[in-house]
Amino acid sequence: MQKETEQDEQLPSDPLNSFDYNINTETNLKPSELSDRGNSKIILFDINEKQSHELNLDDLLELKDMLMVERSSYVLILQGLGDAHVKLIRREFDLHPVIDYECASNNFNNKDHILDFPDYFLLTINDASLNGEVENPVSMKIIVYKTVLMIFCKDPLFCVKQVLYEEMKIQDVFIQEFQNKAQQINNFSYREVEINETYGCTTIDSILYRLLESILCRLEYLSMHIDSETKCYLEHATEIHNNDRVEYVQKLSSGEKTAQYLQDLIRPKFKIFDSLLHSTHLSNGLKCYLYSMKTRTIVLNQKNITSRATLTKAEHIFNATLEDAQNTTSLKLEKIVNYFTAMATVCLPANYIPGMMGMNVKVPWQDDDDHNCLPWLYCWAIIIGISIIVIWFFKWRKWV
Repeated sequence: MQKETEQDEQLPSDPLNSFDYNINTETNLKPSELSDRGNSKIILFDINEKQSHELNLDDLLELKDMLMVERSSYVLILQGLGDAHVKLIRREFDLHPVIDYECASNNFNNKDHILDFPDYFLLTINDASLNGEVENPVSMKIIVYKTVLMIFCKDPLFCVKQVLYEEMKIQDVFIQEFQNKAQQINNFSYREVEINETYGCTTIDSILYRLLESILCRLEYLSMHIDSETKCYLEHATEIHNNDRVEYVQKLSSGEKTAQYLQDLIRPKFKIFDSLLHSTHLSNGLKCYLYSMKTRTIVLNQKNITSRATLTKAEHIFNATLEDAQNTTSLKLEKIVNYFTAMATVCLPANYIPGMMGMNVKVPWQDDDDHNCLPWLYCWAIIIGISIIVIWFFKWRKWV
């Protein structure tokens, strides 16, 4: 029973083929400390060999010293790990204790920021989800060493697919998983910029830049898509038919919400690039690229603000058009009511005279011996009195 428990608590094992090592099955973690990992993965990308391997936790700890060797370049994806695993990795790699909180499984929705340490820095950055949704962004925690990038994440990352699988052509069995989940956003324009040691950048610098470039390019694509939709909304704001008004309002509201979520993703990038430009862990060659990305982020944010203003303008035009249509309808109804009022006024004497002459009392000019017309006069007096009271009441209430 104990062996089965230990086997269940390990991550799926696929040892490195290009390295010779012994797997240590002992761990400091108790089974009660481990969480249900579900889609948890530890994937090691060897940039020099252009290969990737899925590891278990013991494999990773065995390869710790190899990852820090000079002139080597690795990217380590730590996806969906439990808090106990994060704590163990932090201890084995001698990281700051704040990493336990920053990379905890329940802390993957905070804002972009950077924590600087003597030998490394932690970059927290948010991106749109794998299928391009900005309403539910994904967050990654990137620990940047000179020879390795450690990326903690909760879900698969589009930038990893774009940079490591497609651009750098690293072979991996999980590429099909990304292809199945990222069909809606594959047509965005990704800029493959030449960046290498010739321009003063290390391999780790170039990978970090490509990851950031992938994030920024996709945000630019999403912003361009929203901008084209807002222009379409503005163009058709005065041409919406009665049957399409509800759908138009729903799309307008959805566009405003998406633009707001997108701005929440773009705006924090200003401080991120400022902090990276002042970081001592990055080469001066990379900072030229980062300054360009900072400028593009400023332009992107301004474009998104313009899109939101266009949406607001389209909403105002639509409301004004709707109000004008309602006023036109009210005027038509008022004319119809006036016609019916005139008709009622014309027909009133014809109804009034027969009503007065047809009362069940003696009326003048009736061919009868009894000429007592007092009841008929009493009726007239009551009618005139009630009319005077009603007219006085309407004037007192200022209704006429």
